[in-house]
Amino acid sequence: MRKNYLIKTAAATLVAALLLASCTPWKKAEQKKWIKEMSEEFPDDEFKYIGNPSTSVLIKDYDRVQVSSELYDTTNICICERDGELFSNYLAFVHEEACRDEFDRVFGSRFPCSYYTVGGYVQRFDYYMDYPVKNISADKFIEKYMDYRCYLFLFYDDVSGIPSEDEMKEYVVDLVKSEPHVYNVTTFCSDAEYTEDEAIKHCVVEYRLLMNEKDTIDSLYVDYTNGSDNDRYIIRDMDI
Repeated sequence: MRKNYLIKTAAATLVAALLLASCTPWKKAEQKKWIKEMSEEFPDDEFKYIGNPSTSVLIKDYDRVQVSSELYDTTNICICERDGELFSNYLAFVHEEACRDEFDRVFGSRFPCSYYTVGGYVQRFDYYMDYPVKNISADKFIEKYMDYRCYLFLFYDDVSGIPSEDEMKEYVVDLVKSEPHVYNVTTFCSDAEYTEDEAIKHCVVEYRLLMNEKDTIDSLYVDYTNGSDNDRYIIRDMDI
């Protein structure tokens, strides 16, 4: 029993020492150098040190530093270093409008509806989505780093126009053939009287497209929100 106690105590002491070492003045000084490098790469913006981001209520990520951006009016920029190279989620803020335009290019007019919106995309909201601290163009960012995970909201003035399972299957297969990306898209088909938030709860039908590779649809699932027993996979493991 005493041996186990000593082992646990030693382990706890080691963890505490590592955490303490992570937030030493030396570490802070190193991370402030990261901010200086960010400022040199993006001289039009001004970054201010905030601290280390929290991964939970009690835990901070001492391997990352959190900064504010004056140009994009946010405090959600994070910077880290791996193998001597700096990474950040900053480019997702820089190219946010270009990402919106890319979603419009890919989804616009593809699914017949009264109007549509795109929401819930992950590009800028997940600070672990790291991109090199390089001032690259919007086109290059989209080509190398665009993430096609999102919510797609299709709104209908007349819900009788909501696509059937066969129609949605046809639309999705055409999408993947003509725009070969890795998609993870949940589509909510809703009456136009609802907002995005309301449509998630009150949609008539929900279609979920899941892919892990460009050339394979892992699944397309239909979920009827009226309690129907017809929820099912429309597509499973389809090579395009």
